[in-house]
Amino acid sequence: MFKRIILAVDLAEPAKGPKGLPQALELAKVGGGDLRLVNVQPVVPATFMEYVPADFDVEQNKRAKEALDAILDAVDLPAERKSAAAERAESTTSFCRKPRIGTRISSSSALTGR
Repeated sequence: MFKRIILAVDLAEPAKGPKGLPQALELAKVGGGDLRLVNVQPVVPATFMEYVPADFDVEQNKRAKEALDAILDAVDLPAERKSAAAERAESTTSFCRKPRIGTRISSSSALTGR
């Protein structure tokens, strides 16, 4: 059936859990597939770069990754069947890339393949 279920998560939404998570989890369980949570972060326009801290992107990615990991911790699937990625809007090619077994990848490892 479904081998990889990718669920986009809006971390700005104040809901208890991401929309569609129960359905995505059910598909993963029934089909024996992997569940991957993805958060796409907006790119800060160059005109605003002088107004944000130098490590803004790194901190934004860290907060998103922690939030996705917290959601995953509550998901009833084996660790090797769940993963998360927090990506900038300009980088969408790694969303579907299969993570290494037992790892949760960040945007830096997803882009470099490490």
